Amino acid sequence: MPTLVIDNGAGNIKAGWSTDKEPVVFDNAKAKHRSSKRTYIGPVIGSTKNKAGLVFKRPFQKGFLIDSELQREIWSTAFGPEYLNVDAKEASLLVTEPLFNFKPIQESIQELAFEEFGVASMFRAPGTDLSAHLACKSASAGHGSGGGCLILDAGFSFTNAVPYVNGKRVDAGIRRVDVGGKMLTNHLKDLYVRFTAAPALFSGRDCMGEGLCKKTPCLAVFYCVKCPYVQLLTHVSNG
Repeated sequence: MPTLVIDNGAGNIKAGWSTDKEPVVFDNAKAKHRSSKRTYIGPVIGSTKNKAGLVFKRPFQKGFLIDSELQREIWSTAFGPEYLNVDAKEASLLVTEPLFNFKPIQESIQELAFEEFGVASMFRAPGTDLSAHLACKSASAGHGSGGGCLILDAGFSFTNAVPYVNGKRVDAGIRRVDVGGKMLTNHLKDLYVRFTAAPALFSGRDCMGEGLCKKTPCLAVFYCVKCPYVQLLTHVSNG
């Protein structure tokens, strides 16, 4: 039987069978609508037309799992017949975990897998180890014996640069920057809010992505080499 692979990220979960060509990707979160108070869990969040009205609660904080009960709810929904259609008791589970994960968190994931879902077997590993298995193998093939690689893991809460030599992780060489997808998204949102007060600046005439501009402030300006307001954006972003 194929292995069920869960890349259990702090922002998104990528899950699927080892034989699948593409994983299922969904929010690792529980969300509640501000007005209707309706609750959406995990993959159900993707069915909403407007996420702007949702308040998110995530089982991860600063890159580590802190709410195993919420994680159980999300996995339970994802394992259902409408999504992964998993019979957990017959599944072998491969799940990713953060680098230098804390032992109590590792134990909580094992308890969740074996006691709550009753999986047949489970293996935990940092996502960078799994990426390096292929990357270092390719590097070795290109340089004869030996070889190494550097894995850059840009996650939801932080970014890690992880070196591998001969397929083994060099823990002393790992460097972490506390900048991830969450911080970058909030930064873009902040810039967007600031510039909605001056929509005339973003008419789209000077943007390569003018199709995205129309009547709303243009986020394509961040990627536009012709836009005359790039220096202004840089000035604002620096405070």
